[in-house]
Amino acid sequence: MEVQELSLKYKKLKKYFPAEILYSHFHNTKSVFLDSSLKNKYGKYSIIGLYPYLEVKESNGILKVNGDETNGNLLDFLDSYIKENKQENNTTLPIISGAIGYLTYDYGRKFENISSKHNKEIDIPDALFTFYDLYIIEDLEKNEIYISTQEKFNSIENYEDEIENILNKNNISSDENTICNITSDFSKNEYLDAVESMRNFIKTGDIYIANMTRQIKIESDRKPYDIFCYLRKHNPSPFGVYFNDGDFQIVSASPERFLEVRNGIVETRPIKGTRKRGSTTEEDILLKKELENSKKDKSEFRNNLENTSKVHELCIAFACCFQYNKEDIDEYQIKSRCSRYCRCLERIDYG
Repeated sequence: MEVQELSLKYKKLKKYFPAEILYSHFHNTKSVFLDSSLKNKYGKYSIIGLYPYLEVKESNGILKVNGDETNGNLLDFLDSYIKENKQENNTTLPIISGAIGYLTYDYGRKFENISSKHNKEIDIPDALFTFYDLYIIEDLEKNEIYISTQEKFNSIENYEDEIENILNKNNISSDENTICNITSDFSKNEYLDAVESMRNFIKTGDIYIANMTRQIKIESDRKPYDIFCYLRKHNPSPFGVYFNDGDFQIVSASPERFLEVRNGIVETRPIKGTRKRGSTTEEDILLKKELENSKKDKSEFRNNLENTSKVHELCIAFACCFQYNKEDIDEYQIKSRCSRYCRCLERIDYG
C-alpha cells in the first residue's frame, strides 16, 4: 500500500465490542495489544495498534529505521522525529497516535557503563519502538470504542468498515492446553547458597540491599498468543501486553505500573512495600500499622527515594522531587519535569 501524508483523525464507533475480540483476528500480524484484562482504576483502557509505518530499533549500538542501518542512536532519532511530527492529543484518550515499544535492561547498561557477565541468550533488539497507523482504544469504564488514524494506508471510513466486517464474522478460538516444561537457571541449593552469600556481603558492609533474581525458561508447543489468552483469563492484570514484531513476540501480564508520564509529571507505582487490603476497616488499620512498622519496607522505601533522586538519562530511575504520603503508605509518587526520554515513554502508558 502506498503511504500517504494525511492528517490525524479519530472517531467514536457506534457499536461497542471488547478489544480482545477484535485483536484475535490480528494477532498473527505485526501489531500490539495493550490489554487491561483486570479492570480497576489503573486498568481503564485497552489499546490495539495495527498497520505499522515506522519501526525504530537499536541493538549493540546499531540503529535501524525500517530495517535500514542509520547513523545516530534511538533516543535522538525519536526526539527529533516526535518534534517534527508532533500531534496534540486534545482528547481524553490516553493515545491517538505515536509509538509503542520497549527498553531493555541491556539497553540501560550503556548509560551507566555497566557490563554484563552473562551471554545474551535472546536475540531481540535492545530497544524498539513502532509507530502504528491505526489505534483502536477501548474505554472500559464507559464501554466505548474509539479509532484514530493518520490515514497513511487507508481512510478512517475504510478502517471502520474493515472492523465491522471482522466483527460480523467473529469466530474466536483459543487453545486452553498450556502443557509446558519450566526450568530455572538456579537449583534450589544454588539459590540458597546465593542468598547466604548476599547476607554475608551485607554483614561485611559490601552491600546494604540486593535484588536477587533468577531466569525461568518455559518450553512449550503452545503458540505465544495462546499463552497470552490463558494468562489474561487465569491471571488478569491491568497492564497486560501482547506484542508481535513478526520475528518474535512478547507476552506480559504485569500487575504494576513502572512509569507513567502525563503533563510533565512522572509517576511510578511498584508493588513492593505494600500490603493487601483487609476485608474490614479494622483489618485495614492493622495491615497499615504492620506496614508502617516494618523495618524491611521502610528500608526499601528509603532506598527507592534515594536512588531515584538522581536524574538519569534513561527512564529506569529519574526524578527530582517526591511526594510521599504517610497516611497512604501503600502509594508513593515520583514527580519530575519531563526530559526528552520521558516524552518517549509518554507514548507507552495506557492506564
